Amino acid sequence: MALMKPRHWYTAYPPAATDALSCLREELCDLDSVKDEQKLEVSEEKNEILTNSFADIHDTTVPSDYNGSAHEEHMAIGQAAKHFVSSEKVLRAHTNEVRFKCKDCEKCFSNSSNLKRHILKHVGLKPFKCDICGKCFFEQGHLKSHVRLHTGEKSFKCDVCGKCFSHSGTLRNHTRLHTGEKPFKCSYCGKCFSQLCSLKCHQHQHTGQKPFKCDDCGKCFSQSSALKSHKRRHTGEKPFKCDVCGKSFFQSSHVRRHKRQHSDVKPFQCDVCGKSVLQLSQLKVHYRKHTGEKPFKCDVCGKCFQHKSSLESHQLNHTGTKPFKCEVCGKCFFQLGNLKSHERQHTGEKPFKCNVCGKCFSQPSNLKRHELLHTGVKQFKCDICEKSFSLKANLKSHVLKHLK
Repeated sequence: MALMKPRHWYTAYPPAATDALSCLREELCDLDSVKDEQKLEVSEEKNEILTNSFADIHDTTVPSDYNGSAHEEHMAIGQAAKHFVSSEKVLRAHTNEVRFKCKDCEKCFSNSSNLKRHILKHVGLKPFKCDICGKCFFEQGHLKSHVRLHTGEKSFKCDVCGKCFSHSGTLRNHTRLHTGEKPFKCSYCGKCFSQLCSLKCHQHQHTGQKPFKCDDCGKCFSQSSALKSHKRRHTGEKPFKCDVCGKSFFQSSHVRRHKRQHSDVKPFQCDVCGKSVLQLSQLKVHYRKHTGEKPFKCDVCGKCFQHKSSLESHQLNHTGTKPFKCEVCGKCFFQLGNLKSHERQHTGEKPFKCNVCGKCFSQPSNLKRHELLHTGVKQFKCDICEKSFSLKANLKSHVLKHLK
């Protein structure tokens, strides 16, 4: 492994100092090839080389042909000496040499400053405080990054699209969108990600780990964002508002789905029958009608259902529970949807309107039956005489005539 070049490696040193630096680099690189079990001996030998070479450079006689003042010569040798000190830190980083150990958790560090910052997390001390909002931080760098949120400063600019960011790390993540780079690879399935946080969230799917716990109900989540959204259900906060009708939602994704209702856009289409729906989840449920899949099974009687909500409603039949009560007449229902439909009988509300003739209905099923009159579609066919009907009820009445 080649020794990392210090920041000012190319400073114009006197020839003798430059030669000393070159020899030092060659000796250190040779030591890096020694086997792992000899690391301790290597570390001691490197320290000895650094010490001897540091002494040698002060004893170096500057040649008479060196063009420079005595002050310049002294400064150049002093600068070279600094590089030997910084080189020692670089060596510890490359050799994983451990010098500083935390007494609380036994985590190890290569330098004392990193250990000091780490200890602050154990004692809970956050010495760096924001003068604007009062929030405190472990490190000064974190405070500086936070302050940019208040000032709006975005000093990190993307060279490709010109977009600006307040943090260098955010810019690095953004740049990968242009390059397509995905350096973070899942050790379980090999899937790659552009961000480390995305990889960590993904790996929770393999491990089943749910480290984020709700303090109110104890429910756990694999992602911090999921916990944040969940907490809004306890607080009642709905920060995402539809700019068309003003309705508010817990999550931004819910607003996006809701807005499709205003635009009549149905981007997800069934490749079997051509039906379009608003959401991908609705399309997946719709496919079950074609496949006959019923993945939700009742533990009591074994009956299966295409929808989870249908199973939950069915299970109430076993318990006899009707949790949804009409405040007008006191009638109770198994499902919330049934209660809402019932309440329209009291209010006279008819929210479902035909786009062809403008006729309104209190139930969506009534609207669907009505729309068949406009389209002329007769999807219900008699198996005996092959006569078709637009309504299922009409087909049943017709079949009874064959049975008489």
